[in-house]
Amino acid sequence: MRPLIQEVTPPPSPESLVEQLQGEPGVVLLRSALFDSPQARYSLVTARPFLTLRSFGSRCELRSAADVHFQFGNPWHVLDGLMARYELLEEVDLPFPLGGCFGYWGYDLKNFVEPKLSPRAVNDLELPDCQVGFYGSLVVFDHRLGKAWIVSTGLEVDGSRDESVRQRQLDFWRERLSSAGADAQAADGAGRSPRQEALNPQSAIRNPQSAIQAGLLTSAAAMSWPNAPLDERTSSHSRLSTLGPQLPSITSNLSRAGFIAMVERAQRYIRAGDIYQVNLAQRLAARTAWKGWECYHSLLERSPAPFAAYLDCGEFQVASSSPELFLRLSGSHIQTRPIKGTRPRDADPTRDAQLTCELQTSPKEMAELVMITDLLRNDLGRVCEYGSVQVPELARLERYPQVQHLVSTVDGRLRPGVTHFAAFASCFPGGSVTGAPKIRAMEIIDELEPITRGPYTGALGYLGFNRESQLSIVIRTTICRGTMAYFHVGAGIVADSVPTAEYDETLAKARGFLAALECRGRPGPVRTQPGPAPLLISVLPEPSRPVALGEAVEGGIKPTDSHL
Repeated sequence: MRPLIQEVTPPPSPESLVEQLQGEPGVVLLRSALFDSPQARYSLVTARPFLTLRSFGSRCELRSAADVHFQFGNPWHVLDGLMARYELLEEVDLPFPLGGCFGYWGYDLKNFVEPKLSPRAVNDLELPDCQVGFYGSLVVFDHRLGKAWIVSTGLEVDGSRDESVRQRQLDFWRERLSSAGADAQAADGAGRSPRQEALNPQSAIRNPQSAIQAGLLTSAAAMSWPNAPLDERTSSHSRLSTLGPQLPSITSNLSRAGFIAMVERAQRYIRAGDIYQVNLAQRLAARTAWKGWECYHSLLERSPAPFAAYLDCGEFQVASSSPELFLRLSGSHIQTRPIKGTRPRDADPTRDAQLTCELQTSPKEMAELVMITDLLRNDLGRVCEYGSVQVPELARLERYPQVQHLVSTVDGRLRPGVTHFAAFASCFPGGSVTGAPKIRAMEIIDELEPITRGPYTGALGYLGFNRESQLSIVIRTTICRGTMAYFHVGAGIVADSVPTAEYDETLAKARGFLAALECRGRPGPVRTQPGPAPLLISVLPEPSRPVALGEAVEGGIKPTDSHL
């Protein structure tokens, strides 16, 4: 039985469809954000997985409509067996998935890729190492063509395909799409608001100033829109420079001094010859009244990037606006795009250009990018045909609302018999967010970072049942749980890194997160010297045991003088 693929006319926006899915289990939105970019073509919406897998160490929870059961062992092996069960290889020629495994694979799954690793960090939030759903139907949005399709496979838990299930899936999506379309027409009939208009990718690309006026994009963000007229790119001062009075009071698991000490310890390992580079991170947290879906909206609006995502994981939600592709796989083709080198954006065009020049001419940033590009050439070489791995782009400049980066592209062709899942597991986690050499860098991260990373620096996206797969690196990502939002920020450390500058880089990366939250908190120290407004950070004590969510926040937060 072949999958049903039915065009939707006229297509609503992916967000309006997700609005109709609130309350459904396992809602996933993978959104090509508001960018005129070759990376931003398809958006995918799905819900109602026929099977969900969550892993906590070696304990794997498998949940279907019929039952819940547990397996113990390597979660990668469990996933491999499930992916083989649901393959739909007769449709490999389509450029989007026909059902698939959607969700996140957290950084700590590395412990099962490299068993020699001995993690020491505490999982204080008690998040699953992995949470993925297996979906037999979805809606695909093609932003380049302005079209959308329902995909319905009829897949069931045992791997069989049922025609009645296929029809029920189709009817479910027709009903939801009809409701989403009716809501859109009502909004148009009543007059589209500036906010609604700004959420439209095409109108935003044509007129970023409307998004600025609606309060959804900063002028710094508008500078990244290639079709924006010059006067619109520079018409108002960036919110990035005026955030100070509106910043929430936030907490960190590390003080400024603690982060700098961690960087210095890493540099001692570098000088000893253990590693060349390592990525180190701190976790920020803030109270917010917003739920995950609201946070996703604000994150996308304030800090858009090509790989936006929203995952409803039940008791928590994941909102991501990642700029970095981990892997794109289509048939036998595989691609990765590592990011290294970061500078903040500035509303002043002259200063912004200076920062760009500084980034592109920095020996340190270029050396780091070349090193990680070579590491990923090696990772792809483990699963690709000999001689097929190429680097078509090295050190491409990519600009985003709050920061700008250098990016490389590495391509290869998978060896016969290598599945997408096998390639993914072999390359996991991404070298750009670990270090080089990769295994030793991960050992040092385990030694230096006191808490687990959770989804951060893992992978998010889908493995399609028809050998169409795409996964982003989990950065610029918020975990929303109850009244708290959590956000990791990191920096790549090399021999000539300046520890204070690396700390400042992490805070530059956090500004989109803080702008998105726009919440209020406790007062903190005020910086009086000229410069960007301070980030006001309190420090959580290092946990000595697993801490229930909110426990450390409610008790014993110690203020510090750490700021930019």
